Amino acid sequence: MNIRDVAVERLLIHKPPILMIDRAVSHATDGVTCEVEIRPDNIFCTDAGVPAFVAVEFMAQAIGVFDGWHRIQHNGVPRIGYLVGTRQLDLYCDYFSPGQVLTIGANLVWDGVHLVQFRCYTADKMRNEELARATINVYSPDRDSSEGLL
Repeated sequence: MNIRDVAVERLLIHKPPILMIDRAVSHATDGVTCEVEIRPDNIFCTDAGVPAFVAVEFMAQAIGVFDGWHRIQHNGVPRIGYLVGTRQLDLYCDYFSPGQVLTIGANLVWDGVHLVQFRCYTADKMRNEELARATINVYSPDRDSSEGLL
């Protein structure tokens, strides 16, 4: 099975309107690439577009896709994860424009089982121009302790 053939709703526990990843594009043992199309109905969209800081949520959801894909490969189901924070966030634009398609990448750099760290980026797909970069830390509790949160 290829990640492109799996609906993103199967890879994440998010539901609309918070589900923001449109599709998973590729995967590797240490990372994933996804796409997001900026739409006027995005809950963060203003007259100017979607603020660039929302890239942090796009990146966090790409990390969720990475985790969900690996769980499905081992007959599991996606589980909850918590964005702990970022040591570094660089934004190279102010807003994402409606109609713009973004490529979101997340690559695992450190795995402490429950605490993991990813280097992530957001780029304009058509121009292949990087628009945001971050190192994101995520806490992922074991499935048994998170049952009541779902």
